[in-house]
Amino acid sequence: MLPRLDRLISGGEFDPSKEVARFRIAVTDNAASVFSPLLCREILPIAEKVRFELTSAPSDRFEALTHGSLDLVLDAAEIKIPSPLQRFELYEEAFVCVVAAERGGGKRLTLKQYLQGDHIGVSILGGLQTVPEDRLAALGYKRNVVVQVPYFAAAIQSVPNTELIATVPRRFALAYAQDPRIKLLAAPEPLYPFKYVMIWHPRVNTDSAHIWLRKTILTLGRSLAVKT
Repeated sequence: MLPRLDRLISGGEFDPSKEVARFRIAVTDNAASVFSPLLCREILPIAEKVRFELTSAPSDRFEALTHGSLDLVLDAAEIKIPSPLQRFELYEEAFVCVVAAERGGGKRLTLKQYLQGDHIGVSILGGLQTVPEDRLAALGYKRNVVVQVPYFAAAIQSVPNTELIATVPRRFALAYAQDPRIKLLAAPEPLYPFKYVMIWHPRVNTDSAHIWLRKTILTLGRSLAVKT
């Protein structure tokens, strides 16, 4: 507690090498796969006293932010974020369609091909893969989901030797791109790129430890934004 008290009195910045802190961050399957390796490789070696707990995003994640049982939420920008929660953009993500390697055609699925196909859905919130479903519904379309799984990795691994389509964030799918049993196709135009954001409660706006956390996540997000 002594470093914290000293910081409160002096108004100094949070020092992750000296002060003990634990941050609880709710993430989607995709955000966990993207940020967890970066935290382990780039942040933990210089933040010796800090512990991160990445947890799957519950349906009541915004209430948890309000009550203080979560410090941060990483999610797609297209979700409705209630007031007074705040958010900041981290990076942009694109969709790809994962199909079996033997599937014919070009490098992109047309909307007609996409809607005619059978799909593997990924249960993110409320049993739906929110962004693709909402984009299609806005145009009056609905895809035919024949299998629902809880994780993107399970969706990708279920594609080989089938006619099924898995719609997956590009950065996640690239980890499996060398698998000879699958190939990655560009998604049809309605599934244009989406933004990833971090969300927090304004109660912690001036908390120096939380300021450090937000700066850290933002730095990692910007590093993703410049990668191909």
